Amino acid sequence: MVLLRATALVAACALLSGSVAISARTADVPPTQSLAPHELDLVSATDALDVQRAAGSGRVATSVAASRDFRDAAQTAVLATADGYADALAATALAGRLDAPLLLTHTEAVPDSVLAELDRLGVQRIVLLGGTSAIGQSVAANLGQRGYQVTRVAGSNRFATAGEVARVGAVPDGEVLLALGAHPDPERAWSDAVASSALSATDGGPPTLLTAHHRLPSATRQALRELDVQRVVVVGGAAAIPDKVVAQVEQLGLDTTRLAGASRYATSRAVTEAAVARRANDDPHPLVLATGERYPDALAAGALANALDATLALTASDRLARPIDELVRAHHDTLSRGVLVGGRAAASEAVVDQLKAALSDGPQLEANAGAPVSDNGSSGSQGSVDDQPGEEVTATFQGTASWYGAPFHGNETACGEVFDMHELTAAHRQLPCGTRVRVTNLDNGRQVTVRINDRGPHAAGRVLDLSRAAAEAIGIRATGTGEVRGEVLAK
Repeated sequence: MVLLRATALVAACALLSGSVAISARTADVPPTQSLAPHELDLVSATDALDVQRAAGSGRVATSVAASRDFRDAAQTAVLATADGYADALAATALAGRLDAPLLLTHTEAVPDSVLAELDRLGVQRIVLLGGTSAIGQSVAANLGQRGYQVTRVAGSNRFATAGEVARVGAVPDGEVLLALGAHPDPERAWSDAVASSALSATDGGPPTLLTAHHRLPSATRQALRELDVQRVVVVGGAAAIPDKVVAQVEQLGLDTTRLAGASRYATSRAVTEAAVARRANDDPHPLVLATGERYPDALAAGALANALDATLALTASDRLARPIDELVRAHHDTLSRGVLVGGRAAASEAVVDQLKAALSDGPQLEANAGAPVSDNGSSGSQGSVDDQPGEEVTATFQGTASWYGAPFHGNETACGEVFDMHELTAAHRQLPCGTRVRVTNLDNGRQVTVRINDRGPHAAGRVLDLSRAAAEAIGIRATGTGEVRGEVLAK
């Protein structure tokens, strides 16, 4: 049966307290001194009554702000390393069961701002996520000396750690989520797992296990066998978790379903819709938004969503991604407000304005149909920028496409903008700058829509030079070139 949050808190704390030697807070250990807001260098602010921002000057400060601005107290806190995302990806369900914030720390020392927040909350227990290479033994020793009851949840790698987190937090109704946790391109290995937090943050939500792109890791396979798992919800499309990996899950005798869309934002919407459907009532609740482009600010979002009894979604940094705009408008009558996790680099003021418009179901702002944003296609069967209404194919061409990346990343393009290999763009010899082109790989049928922002290719016999992200989306990064069809789009 589904565990209620209070019951799970007691059970999880009992499990944790029994797994490690405990240091009681003593009078001879001086309490941590609280820091003034200006010492934290935080930039959190309420932009409007309906949209609030939880942000700091960096990833650690943002995790502190996500706790400080929305919690008065907590008996337990979960700490994960600020220097990588691997261990924090599976943390939301555990943080929810412990009613705990997720705070980030450095490997060898806990930042003063985090110590101050632990003291302000009145924390007694601290759970460290990951092994000593993620959070050093010196951190555990220091926290113990300060009087905290310290335990560590860790496995031999990120997959094993996720399994251990699931063991501690339990598996309600025999259901787990499975999300990508490792990929040759690290930027593609975290967004769906963060999106899965929308489900993990629901009351008694399922934990998240992790998989590699090309196979089901042995540690995850072992967790599926040993935990009381009956159903697996695969988060992300076949480009993220191929059907052969899903087949390996099904070989264990488990039922599987897939939540996915054509981009990481469409996948996020699918997960959020599923989370909304599981809510016990239609009472108004907040929407927590995290960036889908950079992981550091997004890591604390799941625990915050749990604390606010909110749902969670990913957005582009420079605009509200179209699938999320549609999501907010579809549920605007039950969404009470928005909370953005991260500063303006994570979610610009344009996102704030568009979110306000969507929450009120007002007219879509012009900026919402602006320049395409980065999406590496990690979630769906296709990688594509958001579709735009009223577009028609005005011309077609066919030939060999190539791609370019790191050596040119950050350089100015012939169209006068900075080349970002993570964006869905391309170079063409004649098409006007800003032209949108739908590109189809003729070998596998995969598609991506790109924006022309450079001139090329310079090699004879080629018709397009794709960015690295676009090449990944249609599957020609490894081969270097591929035969494509280009469809020029215009309104």
